[in-house]
Amino acid sequence: MDDLPTWVHYVSALGPAMTLLAAIVAALIAWRTYLHRRAQDRKDEWWRRTQWALDRALPDQGVALDVALKVLKHQADSALAGEEEQHMLKAVSAEILGPYAPRNGGRETGSAYHGGIATRRQEGDE
Repeated sequence: MDDLPTWVHYVSALGPAMTLLAAIVAALIAWRTYLHRRAQDRKDEWWRRTQWALDRALPDQGVALDVALKVLKHQADSALAGEEEQHMLKAVSAEILGPYAPRNGGRETGSAYHGGIATRRQEGDE
């Protein structure tokens, strides 16, 4: 074994350390992939719930409309809703609640805006 060059001894001594380093790098990559996938799954679930609410947020839906608007408000307040999503939800809620929007300078109550999303007011709400 003394016939081998000196660098071979160094490489063979560093072999286990390099294996450990490669395992650590692989673990870090796996952890980042897991965190990214988890965040994407949460965003996908947020969008699935938002689509459910949007499908039921039609003025002729009655009670389903109220539930859908509450879900949309919750979705707009969620940390998963980015600025673009909040603008979209605000525009959708304004479109849905157009017939209920306040008139006469805001003195009539028909809808209220909370957290960037409109909710339909029930009779007797102040």
